[in-house]
Amino acid sequence: MSDKTNSLGPVYSGMNQEELMGLINQARASTASPEQQETARRIDEELDPGGVMRSRFQRPAPTAPAPAPVSKGLTATPQVQAQEDTSMLNLNSIKNYLSNLFSSSTTSTPPPSTDAPEQRAVRPSRYSEKYSANNPGNVERLKNDLRAGENKEGGYGDNNRFPTFDHPVMGLRAIFMDMNKKVTRHDGNLKKMISEYAPKTENKTKKYYDFVKNKLGKEKINSKPDIRKVVEAIVEYENKEIDDGKLVNFYLSPQYGFIDEAEQLAKLNLPEGLSYERIAAGDYSVIPKKRQVAQRASGGRIAKNPNPYTPKAI
Repeated sequence: MSDKTNSLGPVYSGMNQEELMGLINQARASTASPEQQETARRIDEELDPGGVMRSRFQRPAPTAPAPAPVSKGLTATPQVQAQEDTSMLNLNSIKNYLSNLFSSSTTSTPPPSTDAPEQRAVRPSRYSEKYSANNPGNVERLKNDLRAGENKEGGYGDNNRFPTFDHPVMGLRAIFMDMNKKVTRHDGNLKKMISEYAPKTENKTKKYYDFVKNKLGKEKINSKPDIRKVVEAIVEYENKEIDDGKLVNFYLSPQYGFIDEAEQLAKLNLPEGLSYERIAAGDYSVIPKKRQVAQRASGGRIAKNPNPYTPKAI
């Protein structure tokens, strides 16, 4: 041991290596002059050449945790937060993270092929081969007209009295069209409407009327929703005993939306014999309904145009 070491006094006598290293580290932690630092370095080298012993006792200095950034809004949970790359965003890491987040180790379903055509639910065009008339109201043929969607050939009943339709929507539309006319003709009187629709000569008219009235809840039709309830009641009455009522569910099921579409198409004056296929494709023109044009006269009265044509402005 050098003179400089001895000059430190009896503090070093009887001290083991660990106590000596603790004293040296304590001295390092305090503010020391350059001369004192040099003296400590020389003592280190004399007692432990090459720092072999010191490396066994030295512990890595604890690093203080970085202060958390002040949040100005919602922040991600620690599990989602990732170390920021100051140079650029690591897109590969982001892709891998998202892939692992939405994948499962137990069940893995391959993504659908982008080459495959999009699959869409197709509504059936008939209930079954046996019940394929698409005439849920058993409406009769018109004498001098062919309804939209009505098949000119075929039918059922005597002399094919009842036509078939090319789609359930068009058969339902035929009932709406018929009820709309009867509402106007009979001023919404349900009993007169059903008596004309199902005459006593071939129907139990009273039973039919009572069934529809109970479904409607009244004897007078006052609105469009009332007409829809009457149409639904007619469909149910005509088909309730077929295939345990499943045919009724087919026509009125919200799953297919047949009656919703039929109600809307009944508002249009469609060309004679127009097919549902063309209607679905939008390949048709609506025929303007014949209207009497009202003109305002003096005194606030409304005078009807007596001429069979629309007057032109002069």
